[in-house]
Formats: sequence, C-alpha cells, structure tokens
Amino acid sequence: MANEIQNEPQEQEIDLIDLMSRACRWTGNLFVKVFNTVLYFLIRNRYWYLLLFAIIVVTSLFFHKTSTKQYTCRMIVETRRVNAKDVINLINNWNYTNDNNNDNILSIHGCYLLDYNRDGIEDKIEPYSAIETTDTTILNKRLTGRFAVEARMHNAVYDSVLADVKNKILDYISNDAWVIDRNERTIKEQKAMIARMEKEMEQLDSLKNEEYFQEKNQYKLDKNGGLMMVNEKDKHLYHSDIISLLAQKQNIEHNLYDEPFRVVQDFMQPMQEDNNLSAITRKNGAIIFLFGTIVILFIDNRKKIKPLIEKSAKR
Repeated sequence: MANEIQNEPQEQEIDLIDLMSRACRWTGNLFVKVFNTVLYFLIRNRYWYLLLFAIIVVTSLFFHKTSTKQYTCRMIVETRRVNAKDVINLINNWNYTNDNNNDNILSIHGCYLLDYNRDGIEDKIEPYSAIETTDTTILNKRLTGRFAVEARMHNAVYDSVLADVKNKILDYISNDAWVIDRNERTIKEQKAMIARMEKEMEQLDSLKNEEYFQEKNQYKLDKNGGLMMVNEKDKHLYHSDIISLLAQKQNIEHNLYDEPFRVVQDFMQPMQEDNNLSAITRKNGAIIFLFGTIVILFIDNRKKIKPLIEKSAKR
C-alpha cells in the first residue's frame, strides 16, 4: 500500500511529460504541414505569381511616372510667450487655403517635438497622426517651448515657395488676438521687472555709501567718562547683491523680444519625394498581391469549387 502511494506522484509526472511531448509533436507536425501546403501551392502556381510580380512592377512604374510628386518640408519654431500645445492647435485648426494663393500646398500641420533624455533638445518630431495619443510616456516627452510645422507640397519646391509658406505661417500665428494679448502683457511685465531691479540696485548702492562709510552716533560717553558703542550696524558692502540683481536683469533682457516666435530651423528643400517608387510599390504591391492571391487560390481550387456551385444551383 505504501509503495502504491509513493509511485502515484511519479506516474503523474510521467503523464505530464508525455502530454507536453505530444503537444510539441502536434504543433511541429502542424507547422510542417502548413509550410509544405503553402510551398506546394506556390510551386504549383509559380507562373501566376511571376505574372503577379510583373503586374506589380508595371503598375508601380505607371503610377510613379503619372502621379504628381509630393514632398514634406519641416520647420522648427521656438515659442516665447505661448505654450507649444496652444500654437499647435492654432495651426491645425487653420484653414490655410483661404489665406494663401499657393496651389502647391497640400497640407500644413503643427507637430510636437519629443525630448527622450530630457536635456531640452528635441530628439524626434512626433507625426501629426499621433497627435491624439493618450500614452503618458509620449505626452511627458513633449517639449513645451518648441514645436514643428510640417508642410506637404507637390510639384517643384523652390526657395521662394518655402519662404512664402514660412512667412504666411508666422504671420497667421503672430497676429492671433490671443497671442498678441499674451505677448504684450508679458513684455509689459518684463519691463516692469527690469525697472524694479534697476531701482533696487540704486537703493543698494546708496545703502552701501550710507552704512559702510558713515560713522555718526556710533560712540558716546558713559557715566564714568568712557566711550560706549551704541546702535552698532552690520557694516558690509552690497556688491554681491547688486551683481545678483544685475545678472537677473540681464537674463530678462536677453529674453525680451517683441516677436512671440523665433524660427530655429527653417524649411529646407526636400531631397526625396514622399510618393517615390519604393513607397508606391509597398502601398500598391500589398493590395495587388492580396487580391491576386485570392484569385489564384480560386483558380487553383476551381475543380473543387465548380461542383459546389452546381450543387448549390440545383437547390
């Protein structure tokens, strides 16, 4: 009886190993069977697939030669008064077709800049298609002081066209009523802060002269005729305080600009079109290959499908 109890766990362990072995063999046999089926199907229909490949090449060349070339140009802008999110929303809600006479423009979008290592320098431009993401790992990497503008165009792209697009974008966002109000209010506050710092530096300079160099009423006679020090002051120079205020004042003056935006990286002429031969082949090739495989599959099994159709028609 004791031996039976001891042998029971061993038998269960052997059954488990055997079950896993059977599952692995079944999976392996299924994979081999599917692989062989697909391989034989391709070999049987190799001429159809060669024809399909030729159709993909010819179609891609045709669309590449006949389609209008499209390009994407990018510009990086620094915002001094407004959060990048507000400007991006402003650009993406802009009906640019009413404000320009350039027929080459296909679309204009504002995009976020991503800073992965948090050093204040953009590492990547987030595509416009991902602007509605809720992923916090992406949202936390977006820069708030800079943004990008993507302009998609067709036909030839010249420097004059890019300069015109840049000027229209800056003119639109700079003349928005809310941006103007925010810009004027911030400049007013900065100038008031500079004036206050200048006044404080003058007061510190006068205190230096009064408290350090003057010695009035610091000594008087006591009852026994000796000198007694009274009203002693902490005598020191205010150079460090003045220098600190001067540094703060220079920092504010350094960021005191009349324009709310500054172009960090201008539009550059693109070197390659978006709808090049490779892109067209990937796009059209996938569609043609999928549709062609369905047709080939139907032709390959036509002998099996025909009786089913006839049987269904008799019903």
